[in-house]
Amino acid sequence: MKLTRLFTAFAIVCLTGASAFAQNTFKAAFEAVDYGKWQMVIFSSAASGAQTVQVSYPGSQSTSLGPQTDCIFTAVNGRTFRPFQVGTPVTISDSAQETVTPTAVVNSATGCSFTATLSNAHAAGTLVSSGTFGLQEAIQDAFTMGGGTVTVDPFWTAAGGTDTLLSAALAYTNVSIKDTRRGIEQDWNSAPSTTSLLAAPTTLTSQAACDATHTFCSDATVAGSASWGGTVHGCITLVDINGNESPCSADASFTSVASKAIDIGAPASRADNVVGFKPYLSVSAGSYALTYSLPLLTQPTVLLAVPVSAGVCTLTTLETTTPACAIANTLYGQAASATGAAGLFSKGGAQFTGYPVVTNTLAPEIGSVSALQHNPNEEAHATYAYVPGNRIGIPGVQSQHIVFPITAAAQNGIGEVEGSFPLPASFMNYIGRTIEVCGLIVKTSTTADTVDQIQIWWDAEGSNVTAGTPVQLSSIKLTPPTTIIGPFTAALNFQFCQQLTTTVASTSATGGTIQPGQGWLTVSQVSAGANGQAASSSLVAAVGSLNLALPAHLSVELVHTTGTDGAGTTLQGATLRVIN
Repeated sequence: MKLTRLFTAFAIVCLTGASAFAQNTFKAAFEAVDYGKWQMVIFSSAASGAQTVQVSYPGSQSTSLGPQTDCIFTAVNGRTFRPFQVGTPVTISDSAQETVTPTAVVNSATGCSFTATLSNAHAAGTLVSSGTFGLQEAIQDAFTMGGGTVTVDPFWTAAGGTDTLLSAALAYTNVSIKDTRRGIEQDWNSAPSTTSLLAAPTTLTSQAACDATHTFCSDATVAGSASWGGTVHGCITLVDINGNESPCSADASFTSVASKAIDIGAPASRADNVVGFKPYLSVSAGSYALTYSLPLLTQPTVLLAVPVSAGVCTLTTLETTTPACAIANTLYGQAASATGAAGLFSKGGAQFTGYPVVTNTLAPEIGSVSALQHNPNEEAHATYAYVPGNRIGIPGVQSQHIVFPITAAAQNGIGEVEGSFPLPASFMNYIGRTIEVCGLIVKTSTTADTVDQIQIWWDAEGSNVTAGTPVQLSSIKLTPPTTIIGPFTAALNFQFCQQLTTTVASTSATGGTIQPGQGWLTVSQVSAGANGQAASSSLVAAVGSLNLALPAHLSVELVHTTGTDGAGTTLQGATLRVIN
């Protein structure tokens, strides 16, 4: 009896140990090296040049892969993935080895293929494997899952992984890379790979009736708002992979047709990190200066629910910080939005059957035109890459900005938007969520400033006041003592930080509340740091009537009193940090 019990106990221990061992071999993270172990072969020989290359499993005599395969592999973490994706490099290994990036792929149960430009010819049976040792495959799988962190470690280095591959990887704002190759953890996040700012897109071609060359028009076949009938002004912005918008295109206008929808064609295809476009319209008989964002998302009714498309266009899924209509992009393999495609509006794009709302955000401009309204001023770029840093990035938020576009010369008492941070839906919609915005504003000349203010504004659809004016959250006001140093009369540098905390969360367009917290401002004249001054927050009361459920802009504005400056100002090195 004792022997039986001993054997039973031993068996239980063994089974428990085996179970624990099995659990420990499961990896929940997206380990790059685990995605680099797949292999296939070229089924029939491929010539050099632009070719579509059929592949099959090693040893297979047919391109037919069977109903259960569909070119699917399983990583060690248990995730199934397809290695052939547009933008994911593959290596062809023979005496003329080369790495190519597919521009089109077919993943089918009856066969798989990729299209790429080959420098060399390759025979049937040539091995095809990951061109990044699993890095881009892991990034793509993490993106497919809604975002995550990809890990590169010494095993990835041993397989052939390098810094060059990390910086060349196709970037997504919701996928970060955790680098443990050198013992001390380092994190890589999506960031601009150039200081050149994204230019405004081509002006829309407009007239009342749509045709092959005019795609900003009234659609004769689709019903729209009865409020149309006067001149409508319109423009579009380009949206990069981090959700930043370019300046809006130049003014385009036509006499709209009452009770007909407005069509807006998609811009030309891209081969960089620009993934979407966003349309803006004036009201009937309005102006270009007051063109408002079209509602691309619906207001959610459940707290923290993801807003859904309003049906104006097919939204890009490559970034979700700023809702944007999909633009054709060969780098990511994305097709353009074709909403409304029919008749003379043959390619489609965006189709708006409603009417602009004056409480929505205004169109971004080239810098901030101080004499106009609170137009967002964003730092958008055409190219992005993974850049090393000391922390995992905030999903959907670019936490570091190099330099925003230079503004116009500030006028007396009129705020100018130094820079705008795009924020994803519900980013601030948690009670207690606290962020800190900091930056350096460089003012190359001034005219006897007697009062200087740094203000933070909340700019979101539905909660802005009339004419697109956002809601002011905070102000840091500095008045130099005239009896000691007098007004500032030379070039200035402003350094500031402001904390903001959500005190009321809401699904309503006007139900949220944010309270300004710690805030400070220092300023000195550039020449030897002369006449240095400091100030703290002057507005500390909670601010309500905010839409926290939809995407928003957080804009930094500079306001000064006395005269018009001789030159514009620039916001540099701006940061957005989550405190809680």
